[in-house]
Amino acid sequence: MLSPLDGPRIVHSTAGCQPEKRALQHHHEQWIFINGCVVGHPILRQNIDRLSRLFGRKVTGIHNRTYGTFGDLLDCLLQRCLDYKSAGVRASYRHVKAVLLDSNVKKVVLIGHSQGGIILSLVIDQLFAELPVDCMSKIEIYTFGSAASHFSNPLLSAPTKSNYAKESDGNPNLREEQLPSHVISHIEHYANEYDLVCRWGTLHSTEGDLTNRYAGSVFVRMGATGHMLNQHYLDFMFPIPGETASADTEGFLESVLITDEALAMKRVDAAATAARGLQDGKSGLETSTFWVGQGTLNGQTVKDVSRLWRYQKGQSP
Repeated sequence: MLSPLDGPRIVHSTAGCQPEKRALQHHHEQWIFINGCVVGHPILRQNIDRLSRLFGRKVTGIHNRTYGTFGDLLDCLLQRCLDYKSAGVRASYRHVKAVLLDSNVKKVVLIGHSQGGIILSLVIDQLFAELPVDCMSKIEIYTFGSAASHFSNPLLSAPTKSNYAKESDGNPNLREEQLPSHVISHIEHYANEYDLVCRWGTLHSTEGDLTNRYAGSVFVRMGATGHMLNQHYLDFMFPIPGETASADTEGFLESVLITDEALAMKRVDAAATAARGLQDGKSGLETSTFWVGQGTLNGQTVKDVSRLWRYQKGQSP
């Protein structure tokens, strides 16, 4: 009954194609999008065309086919709770792996929405087990309304006491330039505060459950609800001048960041404790030593910090 909504598994954007000169400039990049639940081929086309117009690049969509509302919810639960590799996960894995192994591709930008976030997290786990660091380091990840329970991003080296410097008050502090680097250098998650999918996805996994590592920065649009990619996320978070109807669309990008320092301390310390525990069986350094960036974001806006925004209109960070 849902077969008319399927279409081909791999779809390429047709709108927003940049001039030939700019296309050559970005020829070494591959942008890949994985959709969420209950999305047919027409909506996938709208999503990738919207992303293409926003970022001035061709976007490839991997169609996570729908089995209806209840079928898709069951699929999400199996993927999230049992790491079930559904047809959508397997297709995404094959395509992303082939792109990463292409020596002509230097950057692979992966974007996931809703269930697409779960699929991305499972694909990344499998790729980490099979591909070398030089391939995986090509990746950048951006999610919207992600339902994933975790995102893995191994350290290239475990944190040690040599990473720490003494502050004037005698307390150790980990400087940003001294941070142990990760394999994937850029991961960002975007969430609406009252999006129900985020409440048990991104937000729960970063606020309520620290046992599953959820790598990356999290940007929350406070007071906002809705789960549709174009309507509730892109139109408000990354508007296209002249296209977006709402007068409030600049609010998110211009809003001043409010950093949850206590939560950040807990998240980073949990990861550091695990990393050092693998080294010597001991707990990580004191929680207060692991918070990075305390006060450094004061006064800055989302537009100042968001890496994804720097790609708009065909630009590059």
